[in-house]
Amino acid sequence: MDFSVVAVAREDDSPVEGEGPTWDSFVLATAIGRATERVALTAGPVPVNVRDPYTTARGAASVAALVGRPVGVALGTSSKRVVEGVHDRPRTRPAAVLEDQAAAVRRFLQASPGEPVVPGSPFHRRLPPPGGPLTVAAFGPRAIATAAAHADRMLLDVVSPEQVRALRAELDAAARKAGRTRPALAAWRPRPSTPTRGRSRRCWAASPDI
Repeated sequence: MDFSVVAVAREDDSPVEGEGPTWDSFVLATAIGRATERVALTAGPVPVNVRDPYTTARGAASVAALVGRPVGVALGTSSKRVVEGVHDRPRTRPAAVLEDQAAAVRRFLQASPGEPVVPGSPFHRRLPPPGGPLTVAAFGPRAIATAAAHADRMLLDVVSPEQVRALRAELDAAARKAGRTRPALAAWRPRPSTPTRGRSRRCWAASPDI
């Protein structure tokens, strides 16, 4: 079973030194990458109503350039509380936005240096592609269809074994409809890291294929 450390930027009332609140996920991914040598890295899930596709892909490419190894991106719809209450952005049509952004981010993740940063732009990409997988956090039918059509893996939150079986069956069906090989199915696992200032810090790992 493969593990990928996922740098999560979560907003809540936990201590700043705690389990992920406050920090930007790309900053966390860079810090983890500079402190390790081989661990696979993914930044996100990035709320799709908050960050545009190019900025998301550029963030992953920037981290990859700094840490010297592939970096993936995870996309999700987050919640109304976070998107509107923290970022002051409207959380409208989240499933449709997730689908649009997943398609766009996948293209940007595969872009090569010298290509326009976006189609028709006079600015050209200078960093190599980040080289990591595209992950879509999904649960509902539309998000599952988006993962099946565009992602390298689909990420589940806390689910029971029965839910995993049902969601995997839905993903299998959606992948067949999209004409793609089924993406890997991953799940969150809490992982302890080095205690800091007397507090036990934790990160999360996504473990495919379940």
